[in-house]
Amino acid sequence: MQETKYLQIGEPIDGPWIKRIAELASDLKIHLAVGFAERRDQKMYNSVAVFSPVGELVLHDILKRRSPEFYREIIEHQPRAK
Repeated sequence: MQETKYLQIGEPIDGPWIKRIAELASDLKIHLAVGFAERRDQKMYNSVAVFSPVGELVLHDILKRRSPEFYREIIEHQPRAK
């Protein structure tokens, strides 16, 4: 996988998708947790963000750094024939 495409998969913690998750938590008035591919400093991480019922980020944790090969395997995965 090309580095550019690899980095396009990721979302920064202040990106539009994460902002929309915060809005959704607030709209629904619920705690909402989401795992996502986080792009930070030209590197990718498996991360989790938890939002409060008012849309406030209450937890942000990086679970593990991932390589381009890891995401290539997910994207290109083909189910085995039975």
